[in-house]
Amino acid sequence: MIQKLIIALIWAFGLALLAWVFSRASVDIGSVEEVLWFCLSASAITLVAPQLSSKPLVFGWSFYCLGLLLDIFDEFIGHDIVPVLVLDTSLKSLGFVLVCYGMLVLLSSKKVTIAKLNLEIASRKQLEEKLRYEAHHDPLTHIGNRKACFAKFSNLSEQFQWLYYFDLDNFKQANDTYGHHIGDEVLEKFAGALKEHFDEEAVFRLGGDEFVAFSKRSPEECKELRTLINPSLVEYQVDVSIGTAETDKHQEPDKILQMADNKMYKDKSRTSSRSRSGKAKPS
Repeated sequence: MIQKLIIALIWAFGLALLAWVFSRASVDIGSVEEVLWFCLSASAITLVAPQLSSKPLVFGWSFYCLGLLLDIFDEFIGHDIVPVLVLDTSLKSLGFVLVCYGMLVLLSSKKVTIAKLNLEIASRKQLEEKLRYEAHHDPLTHIGNRKACFAKFSNLSEQFQWLYYFDLDNFKQANDTYGHHIGDEVLEKFAGALKEHFDEEAVFRLGGDEFVAFSKRSPEECKELRTLINPSLVEYQVDVSIGTAETDKHQEPDKILQMADNKMYKDKSRTSSRSRSGKAKPS
Protein backbone atom coordinates (compact mmCIF):
# COMPACT_ATOMS: atom_id res chain seq x y z
CA MET A 1 0.00 0.00 0.00
CA ILE A 2 2.81 2.40 0.93
CA GLN A 3 4.69 1.48 -2.26
CA LYS A 4 1.65 2.31 -4.39
CA LEU A 5 1.29 5.66 -2.64
CA ILE A 6 4.97 6.53 -3.19
CA ILE A 7 4.76 5.55 -6.88
CA ALA A 8 1.62 7.66 -7.27
CA LEU A 9 3.42 10.64 -5.74
CA ILE A 10 6.42 10.10 -8.05
CA TRP A 11 4.23 10.16 -11.15
CA ALA A 12 2.23 13.12 -9.87
CA PHE A 13 5.50 14.95 -9.37
CA GLY A 14 6.59 13.89 -12.86
CA LEU A 15 3.38 15.17 -14.41
CA ALA A 16 3.86 18.48 -12.62
CA LEU A 17 7.40 18.71 -14.04
CA LEU A 18 6.09 17.90 -17.54
CA ALA A 19 3.45 20.59 -17.18
CA TRP A 20 6.19 23.01 -16.19
CA VAL A 21 8.28 21.95 -19.20
CA PHE A 22 5.38 22.42 -21.64
CA SER A 23 4.45 25.78 -20.11
CA ARG A 24 7.73 27.26 -21.28
CA ALA A 25 8.07 29.04 -24.59
CA SER A 26 10.38 26.42 -26.07
CA VAL A 27 9.89 22.74 -25.19
CA ASP A 28 13.11 20.74 -24.72
CA ILE A 29 12.47 17.13 -25.76
CA GLY A 30 15.53 16.08 -23.75
CA SER A 31 13.93 17.42 -20.57
CA VAL A 32 10.73 15.48 -21.27
CA GLU A 33 12.80 12.32 -21.73
CA GLU A 34 14.67 12.94 -18.46
CA VAL A 35 11.40 13.40 -16.55
CA LEU A 36 10.05 10.12 -17.91
CA TRP A 37 13.28 8.26 -17.07
CA PHE A 38 13.22 9.73 -13.56
CA CYS A 39 9.64 8.54 -12.98
CA LEU A 40 10.37 5.07 -14.36
CA SER A 41 13.63 4.67 -12.40
CA ALA A 42 12.18 6.00 -9.13
CA SER A 43 9.11 3.74 -9.48
CA ALA A 44 11.28 0.70 -10.20
CA ILE A 45 13.56 1.25 -7.17
CA THR A 46 10.49 1.76 -4.97
CA LEU A 47 9.07 -1.60 -6.10
CA VAL A 48 12.22 -3.74 -5.90
CA ALA A 49 14.11 -2.15 -3.00
CA PRO A 50 12.41 -4.33 -0.32
CA GLN A 51 13.45 -7.48 -2.21
CA LEU A 52 17.04 -6.44 -2.91
CA SER A 53 19.64 -7.77 -0.47
CA SER A 54 22.44 -5.68 -2.00
CA LYS A 55 22.61 -2.25 -0.33
CA PRO A 56 25.12 -0.84 -2.87
CA LEU A 57 22.59 -1.65 -5.60
CA VAL A 58 19.78 0.17 -3.76
CA PHE A 59 21.95 3.22 -2.96
CA GLY A 60 23.39 3.34 -6.48
CA TRP A 61 19.96 3.25 -8.06
CA SER A 62 18.73 5.94 -5.65
CA PHE A 63 21.73 8.20 -6.36
CA TYR A 64 21.13 7.77 -10.09
CA CYS A 65 17.48 8.83 -9.68
CA LEU A 66 18.56 11.85 -7.61
CA GLY A 67 21.09 12.79 -10.31
CA LEU A 68 18.34 12.61 -12.92
CA LEU A 69 16.15 14.88 -10.80
CA LEU A 70 18.93 17.46 -10.36
CA ASP A 71 19.62 17.27 -14.09
CA ILE A 72 15.98 18.18 -14.78
CA PHE A 73 16.04 21.21 -12.44
CA ASP A 74 19.40 22.21 -13.90
CA GLU A 75 17.63 22.92 -17.19
CA PHE A 76 15.38 25.57 -15.58
CA ILE A 77 17.03 26.94 -12.46
CA GLY A 78 20.81 27.07 -12.99
CA HIS A 79 23.89 26.53 -10.83
CA ASP A 80 24.18 30.12 -9.66
CA ILE A 81 20.79 30.00 -7.88
CA VAL A 82 21.03 26.43 -6.47
CA PRO A 83 24.72 25.37 -6.42
CA VAL A 84 23.85 21.77 -5.52
CA LEU A 85 22.55 21.26 -9.06
CA VAL A 86 26.14 21.03 -10.21
CA LEU A 87 26.25 17.58 -8.60
CA ASP A 88 23.78 16.07 -11.11
CA THR A 89 26.40 14.38 -13.30
CA SER A 90 28.49 13.31 -10.29
CA LEU A 91 25.48 11.68 -8.61
CA LYS A 92 24.49 9.83 -11.79
CA SER A 93 28.08 8.61 -12.25
CA LEU A 94 28.31 7.58 -8.58
CA GLY A 95 24.98 5.84 -8.87
CA PHE A 96 26.13 3.98 -11.98
CA VAL A 97 29.34 2.86 -10.25
CA LEU A 98 27.43 1.69 -7.16
CA VAL A 99 24.91 -0.18 -9.33
CA CYS A 100 27.78 -1.97 -11.13
CA TYR A 101 29.44 -2.79 -7.80
CA GLY A 102 26.15 -3.98 -6.35
CA MET A 103 25.58 -6.24 -9.34
CA LEU A 104 29.05 -7.74 -8.95
CA VAL A 105 28.42 -8.38 -5.24
CA LEU A 106 25.03 -9.89 -6.06
CA LEU A 107 26.50 -12.14 -8.76
CA SER A 108 29.29 -13.27 -6.43
CA SER A 109 26.81 -14.19 -3.72
CA LYS A 110 24.70 -16.08 -6.27
CA LYS A 111 27.78 -18.00 -7.43
CA VAL A 112 28.47 -19.02 -3.84
CA THR A 113 24.84 -20.06 -3.44
CA ILE A 114 24.94 -22.04 -6.70
CA ALA A 115 28.19 -23.72 -5.64
CA LYS A 116 26.59 -24.74 -2.32
CA LEU A 117 23.53 -26.06 -4.14
CA ASN A 118 25.74 -28.07 -6.51
CA LEU A 119 27.57 -29.57 -3.54
CA GLU A 120 24.28 -30.41 -1.88
CA ILE A 121 22.97 -32.01 -5.09
CA ALA A 122 26.18 -34.05 -5.46
CA SER A 123 25.95 -35.11 -1.82
CA ARG A 124 22.33 -36.16 -2.26
CA LYS A 125 23.18 -38.12 -5.40
CA GLN A 126 25.95 -39.94 -3.52
CA LEU A 127 23.52 -40.71 -0.71
CA GLU A 128 20.91 -41.96 -3.18
CA GLU A 129 23.49 -44.16 -4.89
CA LYS A 130 24.64 -45.50 -1.52
CA LEU A 131 21.07 -46.25 -0.43
CA ARG A 132 20.33 -47.85 -3.81
CA TYR A 133 23.48 -49.98 -3.52
CA GLU A 134 22.66 -51.02 0.06
CA ALA A 135 19.09 -51.88 -0.94
CA HIS A 136 20.29 -54.30 -3.64
CA HIS A 137 23.51 -55.73 -2.16
CA ASP A 138 24.30 -58.04 0.70
CA PRO A 139 26.20 -56.03 3.35
CA LEU A 140 28.57 -58.91 4.22
CA THR A 141 29.54 -60.38 0.85
CA HIS A 142 28.82 -57.27 -1.29
CA ILE A 143 27.09 -59.33 -3.97
CA GLY A 144 23.47 -58.91 -5.00
CA ASN A 145 20.83 -59.78 -2.40
CA ARG A 146 17.49 -61.57 -2.74
CA LYS A 147 15.69 -58.38 -3.78
CA ALA A 148 18.21 -57.71 -6.55
CA CYS A 149 17.98 -61.33 -7.73
CA PHE A 150 14.23 -61.16 -8.26
CA ALA A 151 14.45 -57.66 -9.78
CA LYS A 152 16.97 -58.83 -12.40
CA PHE A 153 15.67 -62.38 -12.80
CA SER A 154 13.82 -61.84 -16.07
CA ASN A 155 16.70 -59.98 -17.77
CA LEU A 156 19.28 -62.47 -16.55
CA SER A 157 17.13 -65.35 -17.80
CA GLU A 158 17.40 -63.86 -21.28
CA GLN A 159 21.19 -63.58 -21.04
CA PHE A 160 22.00 -66.85 -19.26
CA GLN A 161 20.63 -70.31 -19.92
CA TRP A 162 21.37 -71.90 -16.55
CA LEU A 163 20.68 -71.12 -12.91
CA TYR A 164 22.96 -72.63 -10.25
CA TYR A 165 21.69 -72.95 -6.68
CA PHE A 166 24.27 -73.36 -3.88
CA ASP A 167 23.86 -74.38 -0.25
CA LEU A 168 26.73 -74.71 2.22
CA ASP A 169 26.74 -78.05 4.06
CA ASN A 170 27.75 -78.10 7.74
CA PHE A 171 27.84 -74.31 7.79
CA LYS A 172 25.86 -74.05 11.04
CA GLN A 173 28.17 -76.55 12.70
CA ALA A 174 31.24 -74.58 11.56
CA ASN A 175 29.60 -71.35 12.70
CA ASP A 176 28.92 -72.83 16.15
CA THR A 177 32.34 -74.50 16.43
CA TYR A 178 34.63 -71.70 15.23
CA GLY A 179 32.50 -68.64 15.98
CA HIS A 180 30.39 -66.23 13.97
CA HIS A 181 33.39 -64.30 12.70
CA ILE A 182 34.64 -67.49 11.02
CA GLY A 183 31.13 -68.10 9.67
CA ASP A 184 31.20 -64.63 8.12
CA GLU A 185 34.64 -65.35 6.69
CA VAL A 186 33.36 -68.59 5.10
CA LEU A 187 30.47 -66.72 3.48
CA GLU A 188 32.81 -63.99 2.18
CA LYS A 189 35.27 -66.55 0.79
CA PHE A 190 32.50 -68.51 -0.90
CA ALA A 191 31.03 -65.34 -2.44
CA GLY A 192 34.53 -64.43 -3.66
CA ALA A 193 34.92 -67.89 -5.23
CA LEU A 194 31.58 -67.49 -7.02
CA LYS A 195 32.62 -64.10 -8.40
CA GLU A 196 35.77 -65.69 -9.81
CA HIS A 197 33.80 -68.29 -11.79
CA PHE A 198 30.62 -66.37 -12.65
CA ASP A 199 29.73 -62.89 -13.81
CA GLU A 200 29.78 -60.70 -10.68
CA GLU A 201 26.49 -59.07 -11.67
CA ALA A 202 24.87 -62.51 -11.91
CA VAL A 203 25.77 -63.79 -8.43
CA PHE A 204 23.41 -63.36 -5.45
CA ARG A 205 23.07 -64.34 -1.82
CA LEU A 206 19.47 -65.29 -1.16
CA GLY A 207 19.99 -65.39 2.58
CA GLY A 208 21.86 -67.42 5.20
CA ASP A 209 24.14 -69.88 3.39
CA GLU A 210 22.13 -70.02 0.15
CA PHE A 211 23.49 -68.50 -3.06
CA VAL A 212 22.50 -68.49 -6.73
CA ALA A 213 24.40 -67.71 -9.91
CA PHE A 214 23.40 -67.39 -13.56
CA SER A 215 25.64 -68.90 -16.23
CA LYS A 216 25.83 -69.71 -19.93
CA ARG A 217 27.75 -72.90 -19.14
CA SER A 218 25.76 -76.10 -18.71
CA PRO A 219 26.23 -78.45 -15.73
CA GLU A 220 28.16 -80.81 -18.02
CA GLU A 221 30.64 -78.02 -18.71
CA CYS A 222 30.95 -77.26 -14.98
CA LYS A 223 31.54 -80.76 -13.63
CA GLU A 224 34.61 -79.58 -11.72
CA LEU A 225 32.84 -76.54 -10.28
CA ARG A 226 32.60 -78.08 -6.79
CA THR A 227 36.32 -78.77 -6.78
CA LEU A 228 37.12 -75.22 -7.88
CA ILE A 229 35.08 -73.45 -5.20
CA ASN A 230 35.59 -75.88 -2.29
CA PRO A 231 39.21 -75.09 -1.28
CA SER A 232 38.08 -71.98 0.60
CA LEU A 233 35.68 -74.11 2.68
CA VAL A 234 37.39 -77.42 3.46
CA GLU A 235 39.53 -76.11 6.31
CA TYR A 236 36.32 -75.55 8.28
CA GLN A 237 34.75 -78.89 7.21
CA VAL A 238 32.19 -77.06 5.07
CA ASP A 239 31.05 -78.57 1.78
CA VAL A 240 28.71 -77.28 -0.91
CA SER A 241 25.64 -78.78 -2.54
CA ILE A 242 24.71 -77.62 -6.02
CA GLY A 243 21.43 -77.67 -7.88
CA THR A 244 20.74 -76.45 -11.42
CA ALA A 245 17.76 -75.49 -13.56
CA GLU A 246 17.32 -74.10 -17.04
CA THR A 247 16.18 -70.50 -17.09
CA ASP A 248 13.03 -69.41 -18.90
CA LYS A 249 11.94 -65.77 -19.11
CA HIS A 250 8.31 -66.94 -19.40
CA GLN A 251 8.55 -69.00 -16.21
CA GLU A 252 8.00 -67.62 -12.73
CA PRO A 253 11.30 -67.09 -10.84
CA ASP A 254 9.98 -68.98 -7.81
CA LYS A 255 9.30 -72.07 -9.94
CA ILE A 256 12.79 -72.05 -11.48
CA LEU A 257 14.38 -71.55 -8.07
CA GLN A 258 12.26 -74.39 -6.67
CA MET A 259 13.45 -76.74 -9.43
CA ALA A 260 17.09 -75.83 -8.74
CA ASP A 261 16.48 -76.12 -5.00
CA ASN A 262 15.04 -79.63 -5.40
CA LYS A 263 18.10 -80.75 -7.37
CA MET A 264 20.34 -79.12 -4.78
CA TYR A 265 18.70 -81.21 -2.02
CA LYS A 266 19.28 -84.37 -4.08
CA ASP A 267 22.91 -83.36 -4.38
CA LYS A 268 22.99 -82.65 -0.63
CA SER A 269 21.76 -86.18 0.14
CA ARG A 270 24.48 -87.67 -2.11
CA THR A 271 27.03 -85.41 -0.42
CA SER A 272 25.89 -86.64 2.99
CA SER A 273 26.15 -90.25 1.81
CA ARG A 274 29.69 -89.64 0.54
CA SER A 275 30.61 -88.01 3.84
CA ARG A 276 29.30 -90.98 5.83
CA SER A 277 31.09 -93.37 3.54
CA GLY A 278 34.32 -91.47 3.96
CA LYS A 279 34.00 -91.61 7.75
CA ALA A 280 33.16 -95.32 7.88
CA LYS A 281 35.96 -97.40 9.36
CA PRO A 282 37.08 -100.53 7.52
CA SER A 283 36.12 -103.76 9.25
